[in-house]
Amino acid sequence: MKKLSILKKELFYNLGIGIETLILGIIEYVNIPNVASLIITILCIPIALMAAIPFFAETDSEDELSEQIKNKAGQKALRIGLLGLIILASFLCFNNISEVIVKRGIVHLIIAYFYILYIIIYVIETKRIEKLDGNE
Repeated sequence: MKKLSILKKELFYNLGIGIETLILGIIEYVNIPNVASLIITILCIPIALMAAIPFFAETDSEDELSEQIKNKAGQKALRIGLLGLIILASFLCFNNISEVIVKRGIVHLIIAYFYILYIIIYVIETKRIEKLDGNE
């Protein structure tokens, strides 16, 4: 059986959790009727299982470079994510629409924001490193 690459491992896990929390946040935020909410939640089970694949599949061993990329992506995602939240908070303070925006589900949406932001930065950093290695 073919080993799962480190990039695919990160994609399955982080993108799976990001999509899952995004969907759950939207369900809570929009106040979808109970039956539709239950159906969508049940349809989310395969996404959750997708996020669990890296724990059961054989994966490539992680080297120092992959750890550096993960750390760099995590740091950038945190910085960009917090900057985005600060901008959102500033916007809410000046426009008095916080009652409309801040509802149930916002925590899920914030978690999804960070996971998806992390995996986007991780993929960009990985591709950048691969391109640099190819040019040498």
